[in-house]
Amino acid sequence: MGEHVLRRAVIRSLEWSDHLEYVSVNVSPRQLAEPDFVPMPADLLAAHPTCPWSSSPRS
Repeated sequence: MGEHVLRRAVIRSLEWSDHLEYVSVNVSPRQLAEPDFVPMPADLLAAHPTCPWSSSPRS
């Protein structure tokens, strides 16, 4: 479920990038503890380089 939600968030951010400054996704402590959690959203963002949040955080 977590990967599906994050994938949809990336897709929506691409669709609505002209109207949104950011997208929030809730993550459970259990998900954060999973060893493959951090690479998964990093891979999703790397796969969508035009996503506004795929680069370094803005200041």
